[in-house]
Amino acid sequence: MKHYLRHTCILYLASCILHLVSCGSHDPDSTGGTGDIAFKIDWQNAPTSSKSKISNPTSHIPSYAPIDCTASNVSTVNATVYSSSGSSLATGGPWNCSAHSGSITSVPAGSNRKLTVLGKDSSGNVKYMGEQTGITVEDGKTSPTVTVTATSFVPTGISASAGNGQVSISWSSVSGATSYNIYWSTTSGVTKNNGSKITGVTSPYTHTGRTNGTTYYYVVTAVNSCL
Repeated sequence: MKHYLRHTCILYLASCILHLVSCGSHDPDSTGGTGDIAFKIDWQNAPTSSKSKISNPTSHIPSYAPIDCTASNVSTVNATVYSSSGSSLATGGPWNCSAHSGSITSVPAGSNRKLTVLGKDSSGNVKYMGEQTGITVEDGKTSPTVTVTATSFVPTGISASAGNGQVSISWSSVSGATSYNIYWSTTSGVTKNNGSKITGVTSPYTHTGRTNGTTYYYVVTAVNSCL
């Protein structure tokens, strides 16, 4: 959308990028050996599909996740298992969005595992994110199916007000986001790949040093880093 305020035209687009980083290598809850984690996804407030019951032929997990993958712009699903200290223990995927479920193998056995699931578009941008904590993995066994609730990871409710040489940007908070990035340009079609990046901001943010009468284009993205 465009905002004409004091001769400054602003276009806002919402997108997202997710950064997951390891917070350490210590695994205080390890019990030795490896096991598997089976999961299914509960897509919250996503466009629905008439085919809501879909099974993953690999993991044989029935799923009741009525998401329309095309309308939701979700192509694939990736998953990562973390220890209680934030270390990445195992990864899985990508799975096709239509599977709605999966199984991560060779997860170090232990308690207090956290499973993070990401629904991505065809360009690798994260559209949905979900986490489940307190998972116990037993050596040589597959966990009872874990249901992960995934919610939108795209900033919404974006608004703007232009002032004298500055623009104030605000948006609704995103579950799981620790901060936000803004990409901007004076050329339309700005993306995270071609825009000038402002990192680690929160809402509201004031972009100063702007020129009155100039058109500015913005993309707001959500960021998550392990705590």
